[in-house]
Amino acid sequence: MKSWVRPLAGLGLAASVAACAPPEAPGAQLDPRLPTENFKADVADEPHELALAVHGWGLSQNQASALTDFAVGWQASGAVPIRIHVPTGVDPAIARRFGEMVREHLSKEGVPDEAMQMVESGGDNVLRVGYLRRVAVVPECGVQWSDLRRSAANEVQPNFGCAVTANIAAQIAEPNDLLGPRPSEPVDAGRRATVLDKYRKGQNTAAEVDKRADGAVSRAVQ
Repeated sequence: MKSWVRPLAGLGLAASVAACAPPEAPGAQLDPRLPTENFKADVADEPHELALAVHGWGLSQNQASALTDFAVGWQASGAVPIRIHVPTGVDPAIARRFGEMVREHLSKEGVPDEAMQMVESGGDNVLRVGYLRRVAVVPECGVQWSDLRRSAANEVQPNFGCAVTANIAAQIAEPNDLLGPRPSEPVDAGRRATVLDKYRKGQNTAAEVDKRADGAVSRAVQ
């Protein structure tokens, strides 16, 4: 009789201890539900600047080319303000005129005048033009290691999922996609009306198949 009384007593003691366990504190950090949730690609804003040597005779060919690429990158980043930092360590008239040349070149490349702001800054003979762009923050892998030969708790290793997340963050073209999906484009109301009209008439609503676009490289001659 004693052989089954002791196990039951142990189960009762374990149940009582579990019932007395304190609840999770508000705001407590819970373990991820999946191993792939251990790491997450974050998004941050970082300055993107272009340093140009001030010339009294104007922009060089390399500087003009660099400003053109700069304008293309700005247009892809969204409507963020551009600041042109005019140095105060050189002739003020030359630095101001050079800054106006930079502003005019960016305006020709499609940057609106209201998006650019000229400010005075320190520095010697170097004009800086820049803006804050959104970038994906890649998680750092390999910070914590465990013995891969042992897993007494049958849990995954600390770095599991980090490499995949880091690769996605490094390859993504638009970091804003990490924050949420893009808004849907307007529907094609004309096509929808055509399909509904055919559906009401009992006609085939699928588009006609173009036999010239079947992908065949060659055909056998009969």
